[in-house]
Amino acid sequence: MGGPESLGPPRAARRIVSWRPPARASERLPISAARARPLERDAAPPRRADRVIDWMQRHVADELRVDEAARLAHVTPAAFSRWFKREIGKTFTQYLSDLRFSAACLRLRQTDRPVAAVAADCGFATMSHFNRQFRLRAGMTPREYRGSP
Repeated sequence: MGGPESLGPPRAARRIVSWRPPARASERLPISAARARPLERDAAPPRRADRVIDWMQRHVADELRVDEAARLAHVTPAAFSRWFKREIGKTFTQYLSDLRFSAACLRLRQTDRPVAAVAADCGFATMSHFNRQFRLRAGMTPREYRGSP
């Protein structure tokens, strides 16, 4: 059995950009690009991101999981996580947390519902987690936030 050297060049070496000056800068491709799939197959269509974000907004109060979102996007959970981070700029969990916090802020300002009901409506499982997130993000409790100008 061969050692690590028999596995071929390191991954980084396979991605080195060709030094041959092309006619235009836009024609510069990594060496591995000759074997790459067309861009439209690699890049997720915008409607996939829209479909996932819409689903997250409609179900913000539910327990949302990566595997459910991956099923909606028709990819594996691992591929979904990589795609979501690349496309949105945040992990699924970070985005969901931001979405829930934003929804809670909006509902606290626009409704007179009790704070506990707002927390439940926005998917926070416990009041202690809701209060902790609020103090961390807004620097005040939900009740103080509702009363602030």
